[in-house]
This record gives sequence, C-alpha cells and structure tokens, in this order.
Amino acid sequence: MKAFWRRHTAPTIDAKLTRIITAASALAVICACLSFIVYDVVTFRTSVARDLGVQAEIVGQNASAALQFGDTQSLQDILETFSAEPQITTAYVFGLDATLNGQYVQPGTVPPPPIYPEELGYEFRNGVLEICTPVRDADGEIVGRMFLQHNLANYRAQLRTYFQISILVMVLSLLVAILVSSRFKRSVTEPIEQLTTVTRKVSGEQDYSLRATRTTDDEIGWLVEDFNRMLAEIQVRDAELARTNQHLEDMVSQRTAELREAYEEVEAAKTRVEAADQLKAALLDNMTHEFRTPIAGIQGIAHILMEELEGEHRELVGLIHESGQRLLDTLMTVLVMAKLEAGSVEHRPRTVAIGPLMEELVQPFRKKAATLGLSLRMATEPLEARLDPNCLDLLLRPLLNNAIKFTEEGHVSVSLRRRGPMLVLEVADTGIGIGATFLPRLFEPFEQESEGLRRTHEGTGLGLAIVHRTARLMGATVSVSSTPGVGTTFTVDLPGSVALDPDALTPVSQTRALS
Repeated sequence: MKAFWRRHTAPTIDAKLTRIITAASALAVICACLSFIVYDVVTFRTSVARDLGVQAEIVGQNASAALQFGDTQSLQDILETFSAEPQITTAYVFGLDATLNGQYVQPGTVPPPPIYPEELGYEFRNGVLEICTPVRDADGEIVGRMFLQHNLANYRAQLRTYFQISILVMVLSLLVAILVSSRFKRSVTEPIEQLTTVTRKVSGEQDYSLRATRTTDDEIGWLVEDFNRMLAEIQVRDAELARTNQHLEDMVSQRTAELREAYEEVEAAKTRVEAADQLKAALLDNMTHEFRTPIAGIQGIAHILMEELEGEHRELVGLIHESGQRLLDTLMTVLVMAKLEAGSVEHRPRTVAIGPLMEELVQPFRKKAATLGLSLRMATEPLEARLDPNCLDLLLRPLLNNAIKFTEEGHVSVSLRRRGPMLVLEVADTGIGIGATFLPRLFEPFEQESEGLRRTHEGTGLGLAIVHRTARLMGATVSVSSTPGVGTTFTVDLPGSVALDPDALTPVSQTRALS
C-alpha cells in the first residue's frame, strides 16, 4: 500500500524537469537583477557623494572671504543658494575655533544639532548623506569647515521602482523559460513516459514480447534499446524456465507415483512381515507347548526314577533330567525372544512392593548359586514402585543366569535402589569379565564371545538381547562395565518408577547372603 501511494503521489519526471528549469532560470534572473541593483546602489552612492563634495567645495570657496571677515549676512546669503537643491536639507559653516558662523535649513525639516564635525568625509546614515569638507581661501588655506546633509528619499523611490521592474522582469523571464522548456522537454519526457508505459504492461501482464519504440539517438535511446534487449533475454529465459518447470512437474509426478507404489509395496511387505512374525510367535508358542508337555513328562518320570534308583543308574537318570531342563530353558528363551520381536509382549506397570518382588524373583537362583559355591547377595529399599513384574523378571533372569554361569568363584550381587524419582537395577559379579572387542556386539542376538570349538560355556546367546529389548520396551537404559578377570556390572535405569509412600509399607530393607 505504501509503495502504491508513493508511486502515484510522487512527482513525475515532467514536473521534476519543470521545477529544475524554473529554479535554474529564477536563480539566474535573481542573480542578474541583484548584480545590477548592487552595481546601481554602489554607483549612485559614489556619484552622489562625489557631486555633493564638489558642490560643497565650490560654495566653501565663495564663503571663505565672508567667513574670514566675519560678514555673517554675506555668508548667510551664500548658504541660501542651497535652496535651489531640495535634496540638501541642512548646511552649517564653522570657523577654525569651532564656532557656528552660518547655517541653512530647508523649510519643513528638522535639522541635526550644530555640532562641530571632528572628521572630514561622508557617511550614509538613516536615509541621508552627511558630508564634511574644509573651507579654503584663494590661497588654499583652510579657514573653516562646512557640514551638509543630503536627503536620499528620491533615491529610495528610484530604488523601489527598480526593484519592481526587476521582479516584473524576473516573472516574465520565468514564464518565457517555462513556455520554452515545455516545448523542448518533451523530447526527454515522451520517450521516458513511453518506456514507463511498456514497463508497467510487462510487469502487470507478464508479457515479455512487448517492446518500447526508440525515438531518439541519445542516452535515452540507448536505454530503450538496452531495455528491449533485456526483455528479449527475459523472454528466452522465461520460455526455458517454463519448459524446465514442466519437466520438473512431470518428474515430480513420476517420482510421486513411484514413491506411492514403493510405499504401498513397503506397507504390504510390512503387513506380511508382521503377519509372519505373529505366525512365527504363534508357531513357536504352539511348538513350545507341544515340546513342554512331553519334556515335562520325561522330567517327571526322571525325577521319580532318581528317587528309586541308585549308583550309576541314578546318575544317568539325573543327566536325562538335566538335559530336559536345558532343552526347556532353550525353548522358553527362543519363545520370549520371538514374542519381543513380534511386539506381543506388553508393558503393564502396577504398584508393587520392591522387597517381596525381588525376593520372589531371586529365589530360583539360590540353589544354582549354592551348588557352584557362590555367594548371592541382594539389597533392596522399603519402597513401592510402578513396575511390570513380568518385564522385571525378563530383565533380571538373563542377567542373574549369566552372572552365575560366568563366575567360578566369589559372589554375585543384585540390588534395586532409588535414585531420585527413578529405580536403578544393578547386577554385579566377580566372574571372567567381557573383552573390550566384544562389548559393541554384546546385545546382538546369538552373539557369544566364545564360539565354535572354543566355546567354554553353554547358551543360545539370546539372554542379553532379551535384556536389551525388554529395557527398551520399559523405557529404560542398560549400561555395562567389565574388566576381564575381575568381573562385570550391568546397570539398568528405570525412569519415573518410584511411588514414595514409605509410611504405608512394611520395612523389607536388608542385605542377604544367599547360599
């Protein structure tokens, strides 16, 4: 809006040229008139002062004899000759002793006081010319002084008339300059106005085929020629840009169709993968059920036989029972991993007491740790927390199982403590530790530090992968620090889990050595 207002209210180039010509002409006429006026004033003042001085010297010579002999009447008669000059209003004659010897005052005027002039010369003051000249005798000796006062009223009237004439001349000169310039400035303004019209049409209609007509062979003509050349280049580039845009639109449409087709294929593949994962989980669940039933029967019979047999036969039946348990654990681990990958494991936190829950989860590992001669320690705090016990079991079971499996002597410790609003689960052992080169692959499925013929411990390599995926499901983070030959510590930070209400709980804080 501001740009529109400026464009439609700004003076045109025609108006600007008129102003420039008028201002230049006025300045030139004013300077000329002022020069003539100043010259006339200076010339007039000089000539009036010179003429009045000559007239004063002539009258002074005529009055010198009367002044010397004290003939007052003759001196008065000589001064009366100034009555023929109406511009001379006052005349005083002083002797050398500064006494006033004669005077002339034009009727109707107020003369200045007859004060003896100390200095010779003339001075313009308050519209009058005052002059003081010496009175000389025939031998040129000074016998007194004469003071004259000349009225400049006529000169001022003449000067006013001159000013009026100068103003009239200036106005007429400006009118003539404007009339003449209005005829010749069209040669400048018309090509520019035509160029402006074409520019507005091009800008408004976006029609780059328009051209301005060159009418002069000067800078404006060159400007029109360059403008037409620029329009031609823009027209070519606009056509190229239109073709490029059309090509880009075609490419975008093609790529969009390809992306849409690829997206549909990905969605279809995702659907198939999800269906396959669900089918795999269902299949593993069914297979696990089918395997667990006969294995449970085998273990039950083996347990009965172990109580009835002795010696070598009892050891063989014990081996059967142990192998069945190992096979069952392997099946359960594979099933849990499959459910985690298929997304069928849900995180359902609820408020639980930490002490009893940890006691329940750690209890199954007591006998195994005691059999290997290890000390299993547990530390908890008297608090409640919102946890999913099943997910906590999925976290804790592989960590305790690995800690006991890879610790030959010493102890395994597990703790669940509060840190601000969070819970920190920590499992530490004094086992063989983990090599630095294996740590980046620690949570990958089926990855084991000892493989092939170098394997020193049994297992599927899925335990820590289950820990990692379960922690991610719970919004937790897992970190590990390990030193080969010294031990390993796993730390799991569970966010936003603590419900602080210790008054409603029964203290269960203790450190136990389970053996």
